[in-house]
Amino acid sequence: LVEEGDQVSKGQVLAVIQSLEATQVLKKLLSQKNDIEKEILILTKDLEVKQTAYLREKTLVDEGISPKKDLYEAESLYQAAQVSLAARKKELGFVLSASKSELNIMGLPQYIIEQSINSGFIDPNIKIFSPMAGVISMRNINPGEAISSSQKILSVDNLKPIWINVDVYQEQIPLMELGQKVKIKSSS
Repeated sequence: LVEEGDQVSKGQVLAVIQSLEATQVLKKLLSQKNDIEKEILILTKDLEVKQTAYLREKTLVDEGISPKKDLYEAESLYQAAQVSLAARKKELGFVLSASKSELNIMGLPQYIIEQSINSGFIDPNIKIFSPMAGVISMRNINPGEAISSSQKILSVDNLKPIWINVDVYQEQIPLMELGQKVKIKSSS
């Protein structure tokens, strides 16, 4: 979206790229997340049923209607359901954390990762934003061109202040004074 020499502001979109690898990782993450969330929902309902059965058995034992063996059995099933639910929630956290780390290593911005996880939508277009205000000093990409993750595609330089080194010949030294203002003209 920019050319060499263009002035850019901080946060301006410089390029839009598509990452097949990032899209595949996000797709896998969302699939795993959905599967685990479905299982968590089922396990939550199962836990509620087992908790109700346990509480019913406890009441029946307290009233002397049911044997303690039934209470212990219901309690065991209730505790097993709690453990299963906690394990799946922990697995969901691990899957999210591992995938986020992988996507961060790929250079995907955190806001895109969170947006995809929260919305369930994968946008294959990744916007590259300018980290600062400045001038595009290098552009090493053309529309439609494939790039690698290690390739430097753009460079933004802040030209305020700018330092210039000038060679002064010996015969020109008497023409120079400390603090003298200088005007520099560029051919470009």
